[in-house]
Amino acid sequence: MSFDLDDISDWFWNIIRGAAKDRFALERIIERLSSEQIYRFALEFLEASSRLQEKPFTYFVTPGSSEDDVEEISWWVVSQGKEFYSNVWRHPENMPSAELVEDNSSQILYSVAEGILDDKLGEEGPDVREDYAKFLTSPYSRVDAYLKAQQEHDR
Repeated sequence: MSFDLDDISDWFWNIIRGAAKDRFALERIIERLSSEQIYRFALEFLEASSRLQEKPFTYFVTPGSSEDDVEEISWWVVSQGKEFYSNVWRHPENMPSAELVEDNSSQILYSVAEGILDDKLGEEGPDVREDYAKFLTSPYSRVDAYLKAQQEHDR
């Protein structure tokens, strides 16, 4: 499945913009959403960030960075918003350094949605990472289309 920048919805990017790199602001936004919307947001975050954990982006990560570092860098890039993400997507050489991300790690918005989803649904809630792996093997290129097909299938 190929990936295009438009595979990440404007809905997702509008939430990221509204949070303005602030985890607490994102919590306030996410708490107002339905469980289904929170789940969708978490899946889209994984979709956007995981694409930056592949070549050619990894060529430009600080030498000696671990897989965890690469993951955190990708989360940070997504957390900066659509414009920053798009710039990195088009110019992989603009991947930020591990040091820059470490110095600004408070701006990483990853896991906020999953934490709220866990609080709302407990053990009955979905395993977002496991479900993301299922999405990757599906014929869908967009999370929203995948979720719609899942809902129709469950009816």
